[in-house]
Order: sequence, then structure tokens, then C-alpha cells
Amino acid sequence: MPSLFSSLKTTFRNFVSNDDDLDTEVDESQSAQAGVQKIADVKAREKGTFLGQIRAVTTPPPGTQPVFEAELFDGTGELGLIWLGRTHVTGIAAGITMRVSGRVAAKGKRLVIFNPVYCVQPDEA
Repeated sequence: MPSLFSSLKTTFRNFVSNDDDLDTEVDESQSAQAGVQKIADVKAREKGTFLGQIRAVTTPPPGTQPVFEAELFDGTGELGLIWLGRTHVTGIAAGITMRVSGRVAAKGKRLVIFNPVYCVQPDEA
């Protein structure tokens, strides 16, 4: 039986990852110029640098271990970003574009980077 938190997390993820609301396409020339890899090409245990858009962010309920999670999407795949010991990371919200670097790990069936180095990209107006 799923927990209330699990149900709310799934509902929130579905809400913020609506492709009509978020521009999920990353220009390939921009990616090539930035020297980043495609998420679809990376495997666990490899180091990499990726450029994409944050689709969703989640935080744990009060009283549990502090961990802040975000989902990065680059048009080819998804990569989980996990900051241990934090409930918030300044500047990170659904819809922003960011560049991240770190060693990719497998967490279940997901690829993730724990405590990635990151840089929020400016909006192109």
C-alpha cells in the first residue's frame, strides 16, 4: 500500500513535468558548445557533465533524513540529482536550466549524481 508521501510525490512530479508547461528541449548546438554529454549516453560509474532542465524537485517530509532531489532532463533522458543532508538548494526549482557535473551512480533503475557540482544557467530572453 503506497504511503501518503509517495502518492503526493508522484502527483507533484506528474504536475511539474507536464511537457506543455516546461520547455524540455535543449538545443544540441548549445550542448556541444558547452562541452556536455547526453544523459542517454552515460552509464553508472562514469563522470560526466550534463546540461538540461529541472523537471521536478522533491523534499522529504518533516522528521525524516534531510535530502533534496531534483530531476534533470536534457531531451535524451533523465538524471536524478541528490543532495544529502539538505532540504533546500538555493536557486534550484522546476523549470530552470542548469549544468551539473559529477560521478553517475545507479540507484535502483535510476541514474543519479549525489551532491553534484552545479551552475544555474541564465534565462535566454
